[in-house]
Amino acid sequence: MSRAGLLLLLGGAFLAGGLACRGPHEERAGRTTIRYSGSAVGAEGEVLRRQIGRFMRLHPDLRVEVVPTPDAADQRHQLYVEWLNAGASQPDVLQLDVIWTPELAAAGWILPLDGRAVRGAGTACATASSGRGPATKGW
Repeated sequence: MSRAGLLLLLGGAFLAGGLACRGPHEERAGRTTIRYSGSAVGAEGEVLRRQIGRFMRLHPDLRVEVVPTPDAADQRHQLYVEWLNAGASQPDVLQLDVIWTPELAAAGWILPLDGRAVRGAGTACATASSGRGPATKGW
């Protein structure tokens, strides 16, 4: 699988997990808005827009807003660290590179995608369990 494909898969898993957790999202006129941060450019951005459009058609009570982030992984990582360290309440869902998971988990900035969080999310369950290892022990 290509790196872009893996990122999209992980992004989709985190989107599904974030939606399943139903955290402090903004609600307007009976419609919940979830802010998803990630790449919004090129082929990856196009695929993401199609996936989000499809998701919102299936879930008309949910609105997903993409918060664009830098395309360069090191810049996106730095932005996430700044947001998380500051305790920012937005965005709700982060598109992560798989190598950031242990660092963000050790800092207590991300939660496990266990069976409760992604129940019924299909591929997300397999993706979530693939990230288990010594750095995420205790999740």
